Amino acid sequence: MILAAVLLTWLAQPGEALDDARTRLGALSSTALQERQAAQIWLGANLRGSDFPALTEFAATADPEARSRLTLALGESDSHLELAALLSAEDGAQARRIGEDALERMALRWWGSAPLAPTRGDDVWEHLADRFEGVFALDLAGLDLVAALDRLARADAPFVREGGGEGRLSIVIDPALYESNVRARASAAPASSPDWVRGDLDSLLIELVRTRRVYADAFALEGERPWLWVHTLPTEASLEGPALVRQWCRTVVNSRERLRGEAAARALAQCGWPAPLPWLSKLWRERADRNALAGLLAAAASGRVEPQLANASALRELLAEFERREAEPGTARAAAWSREFALALARFPQVDRDGVALWELVASWADAPGASAERVQCARRILTGMRRAPEPWRARTAGVLASDAAPFDEWLAALRLHAAAFSGSAPALKFSAERAASLREQRLEGEFVELCERLGAAPSSARVDFAALEPRTRALWIDALLATPGGVSAAVEQVRAWVRAESAPLISLGERLGERVRSGAFELVRRVLDAARGDVSEPPVGRWRELELLSGVLPMLERQRVYDELRERAPRSELDWALLGALARTGPVEAYAELALERAKTALAADASLQAPWIAAFAQAWGGALTRGQLDLAARLRRQLRLALRKARHPLLEALDAGVWPPLPGPAPQVLDDSR
Repeated sequence: MILAAVLLTWLAQPGEALDDARTRLGALSSTALQERQAAQIWLGANLRGSDFPALTEFAATADPEARSRLTLALGESDSHLELAALLSAEDGAQARRIGEDALERMALRWWGSAPLAPTRGDDVWEHLADRFEGVFALDLAGLDLVAALDRLARADAPFVREGGGEGRLSIVIDPALYESNVRARASAAPASSPDWVRGDLDSLLIELVRTRRVYADAFALEGERPWLWVHTLPTEASLEGPALVRQWCRTVVNSRERLRGEAAARALAQCGWPAPLPWLSKLWRERADRNALAGLLAAAASGRVEPQLANASALRELLAEFERREAEPGTARAAAWSREFALALARFPQVDRDGVALWELVASWADAPGASAERVQCARRILTGMRRAPEPWRARTAGVLASDAAPFDEWLAALRLHAAAFSGSAPALKFSAERAASLREQRLEGEFVELCERLGAAPSSARVDFAALEPRTRALWIDALLATPGGVSAAVEQVRAWVRAESAPLISLGERLGERVRSGAFELVRRVLDAARGDVSEPPVGRWRELELLSGVLPMLERQRVYDELRERAPRSELDWALLGALARTGPVEAYAELALERAKTALAADASLQAPWIAAFAQAWGGALTRGQLDLAARLRRQLRLALRKARHPLLEALDAGVWPPLPGPAPQVLDDSR
């Protein structure tokens, strides 16, 4: 109590001298313990960037205890990161040590008790195996390593922590690796053909690391904030996490006009530690430091927007920077910067804290007289990410959401449906986007059903052309109707219209209904199909039979009858192939898949087309075997078909060997393209 009273008295003493940093620094060497402690507390609470000269002078002559107390004062708060970084870049050994040790204290406080010694080599992949959710597809053609890693870093891939719960794995590109890749972009040859890789995030990372001959070390894998460092020099693998962070901070200070400084700023932004972002923001706002801006954009593109950038004034300056760079000679590096700029601003909020509509500023900027095509394209990407746009722009942004080429996502599909039904006003589009985002994060089934109920209650004049929807989105809507009170009759009408439109493939609808059957709703699906079909003799009888096979409601005896009929004759039409594919997909008898294989081998010898109906039938047979766990059967089907393709010199062999075809069963992969 006495010590506390002394400290409070010391801190409360009036006079400019006592509030001066130099005076407090001198007090760190006082003979009185209370004064040394009080000075340390004051410095921890009151040091500012302008005090840097005083700190460097003090560090050169201070005694060990005084230097230690200054280190503790700096490391106590992330607000002192700028001072610590400046000290770490000093020539004087004492000042540099104070800065480095303060940075280490800040880093350790952020990453907590998780060990920051690196996990290396194959141990990295053993720790990461089966811990990511989601399936992804990445076209490596024409992508350098940095661009590919950036796309993986922005992927929505929840990481299951060892202690339970989900997090994110941050991916950091070493500055030397970044610099060498960026310099090589100018001479890179354009891609000649696609080079797709598919799988979960760890399999894509392994593919990149091994084929591009780099190294990956992981840090804090047992904590809540794990990160991966991708680099080129195995000798640097001895560095621990805090040492890397110190090195990057020092490089930002010493290389402000060089590419290495940009690379270091990006590395700091990528590691997931939020403390450097306010410092980088200050460098950008006060000194127009383009390297710092590169780091801020990298962080924002991954969803970590520095608050000091998310306001109208800062946004205007960012848009002005885009214009300044437009006037500079175009390079591959400039094109990459423009893409990341759009991805970053797409993460900005619609409205800043003062109520200014940021989306309106972006639209006005792109609508200004003389705006270039590049500026308009950039604004379209930004407004699409913000999910808000003025009336003339809404068709452009909504068109991106409704694009069939976009990766399928159930929750974004709900957004597209809602936006289509209530497209009469921009607030409705905003509301549906917010609701879909909430659903995607929380997975609230009840709210999703409510959203569908709202759509179902829309007037008949609502602008929704269900037949024109992407098939998986349309099937999602029918599935939602089955879960909505009073929605079954509407589902019956939708199913009937789908089957009667003979050009519409049934696979998406069959998969959705099959999931319902497997979840215990056999009677419901059977009743819906019976009601939708009506008169059993009404055409198209074959398509009804195909849908019954795909959904799993056809009795086993009837399946065997279909098999016997198909075995007695060669497929004569696309419907025969569709029935054979549906039969082999649902199984479970291996003979069904083997019949699909034999018919495919016969057909491919006479037809070299890549659009032949046997291709889809075989893919269903192979995918069905994998789904049921019949791995030996799946391997045998693929092996024997490959031999037949090779003998016939069929063009499909290349896709088979590349792993592009047949597609894996399960969720469609999320395509990591330029929009991410």
